[in-house]
Amino acid sequence: MRRYRTSSILISLALAVYLFSLGSLIAYSRGKVRVVTTLNWLGYLVKRVGGDKVEVVSIVNPKVDPHRIYPRPSYVRYFRRADLLVYAGLFLESGYLPKLVEISRNPRISPNSIGDLDCSRYIPVILERVQNPEERVVTADVHPFGNPHYQYYPEDVIAAAKAITDRLSKIDPGDKDYFTRNFQSYKEFLEDKAREWKRRLSPLRDAKVVEYHKSFEYLAAFSGFKIIATLEPIPGVPPSPAHLEKVAKLVRKEKPFVLLTNVYYETRTPEKLKEATGLDYLILPHDLNSMPGTDTYEDMMDLIVEKLLNAWKRYGVLEEKGTDRL
Repeated sequence: MRRYRTSSILISLALAVYLFSLGSLIAYSRGKVRVVTTLNWLGYLVKRVGGDKVEVVSIVNPKVDPHRIYPRPSYVRYFRRADLLVYAGLFLESGYLPKLVEISRNPRISPNSIGDLDCSRYIPVILERVQNPEERVVTADVHPFGNPHYQYYPEDVIAAAKAITDRLSKIDPGDKDYFTRNFQSYKEFLEDKAREWKRRLSPLRDAKVVEYHKSFEYLAAFSGFKIIATLEPIPGVPPSPAHLEKVAKLVRKEKPFVLLTNVYYETRTPEKLKEATGLDYLILPHDLNSMPGTDTYEDMMDLIVEKLLNAWKRYGVLEEKGTDRL
């Protein structure tokens, strides 16, 4: 009798699992996988891979600092409906994402679930890793687990697209071949574009630049230019007059050709450095739709390459000009 009961229980469990799986397949055959991403460029990757099988919402306004996002009540509705949550990771979204997931009470996107996709776990190149991140001040700006601005490194972007493909295939196995074909096509396209970008940027190899925030390490690694200084003494901390003077002295000595910054940073400090040293600044896009002409990832990188080359042609090596002090 006990054997019979045990067998019945096992059969019932197996049947329940089968029906649940079948129900999931039927559900996805009738609708789309609902995806929430933090950044717009991640949303674009989901659309390239998922095509008409996905419904995507990206919550971060591309005109604002991605380190500091203030959640809106409407976000909770997106999170409650989501089948998949895609984010950059490396602590970039740490200030708001865990709370949104908690409030949504959606088990499909809870930590370590099938619908929780931290893309940084799958990228091959992570810069500025530290040995003991728990000993550092933990803020999104400080990048305690490595630099999260890997959208400027095409190899990492391809890896993120592959991670998205694999996760969509698990959530919606019936469309796995569709996702895989889309990814393979995009991978080949982006590899060709990356070779073109690297070839065009070759004149900048070993050229020197200054950056506002530690945003451009991946772009430097990809293109070959050298970052000699950062305006922020600590990520997220505005430069003091003493630090700005230190950077100015280095600029006069090393003669970089430009200061790189993003759309969400103030320009008062770059203007001061320009007045003191002659070093002009260049605002680059960090996400899709953060500047005109950045509707796709390829558009964004095309614009970055064009802006860098134009700055190099215009300024070349910084001439001796400006005042001695700030």
